[in-house]
Amino acid sequence: MSKRTPKEIADHLEVVAINHQASFADMPKMVDACKKYDFKICYGLKCFYPYLIEQLKGYKTMVGGSMVLFGTGVDPTEVKIFSGKYNMNLGVDEIDMNMNLGWLRSGMDDLVLKELEEIRKVITVPLKVIIESPTLTEDELKRACQLVAAAKMDYVKTGTGFFGPATIPMVENMLKYVEGTNCKVKCSGGVKGAAMVEELLDMGVERIGMGYQKAIDVMHELGCD
Repeated sequence: MSKRTPKEIADHLEVVAINHQASFADMPKMVDACKKYDFKICYGLKCFYPYLIEQLKGYKTMVGGSMVLFGTGVDPTEVKIFSGKYNMNLGVDEIDMNMNLGWLRSGMDDLVLKELEEIRKVITVPLKVIIESPTLTEDELKRACQLVAAAKMDYVKTGTGFFGPATIPMVENMLKYVEGTNCKVKCSGGVKGAAMVEELLDMGVERIGMGYQKAIDVMHELGCD
């Protein structure tokens, strides 16, 4: 039996419709699920942000945005900042961005930190930094988490799911690397079923991302209609 109510679990779930097969048809389905279950936040295709914001006005579920395209974060800092400001002006509540993994893998940690700090200064909504953990060595994972925390970002996020799934040991290490800071961990990619969601929450993960249909399935597992 779950230690948490379905609503308590839904309050940690971030639902998405962003894969390469997604279309507008997914947006109203995701909106309906958000209205029904009060998921924490939803992310759709960028071209449909205004629709999501309008449809969820007055509801508990927030709408998130992303800086430029998901990938290895190698866009110029100025482009990331422009994209972040654009999203804020649209009315998104939180923003996901990618760490520059080219710099990280090259040992240019000072440039990674400088960029994160510059973005933090001008983007005032909560920020989650995607580090694509499945692609990193253990040393890179540790440095990435510590850099995100040092820049006073709100969350370090395992990945988009496009470059491999998150694993429990990986997430355990990420939690250890940000311990004692205000930076929280978001796990996304490869999360399946209510049991794994509960395990991650028990570990101390704050947010869990998954496709909206998977999130609906989790709610059904928990006994919701």
